[in-house]
Amino acid sequence: RKQARVHPELVQADYDKVAACFDECLVVKEGRNGYTRHLLFLVKRGTRFAWRWWKAAIKATEDGSELYLVTLHPVEAREIDGICDSGRIV
Repeated sequence: RKQARVHPELVQADYDKVAACFDECLVVKEGRNGYTRHLLFLVKRGTRFAWRWWKAAIKATEDGSELYLVTLHPVEAREIDGICDSGRIV
């Protein structure tokens, strides 16, 4: 619900396309803001000269038994290095 409220421009096809790329994406263990149970999936979608990066943040419950999508949204290419530098690439 929050995701739909904050990013109303996203449609189900956006979620489906990004999820289909999870096995090909860059995964970063979140290091910013003191998060310890977040993984960021950075997905590059599109065609040559028209790439668009997406960030899907997945959070584990404290006991690690469940995962939740925290957010999915496009990010600027210039943000990728900062995300990687502040976390740990897995």
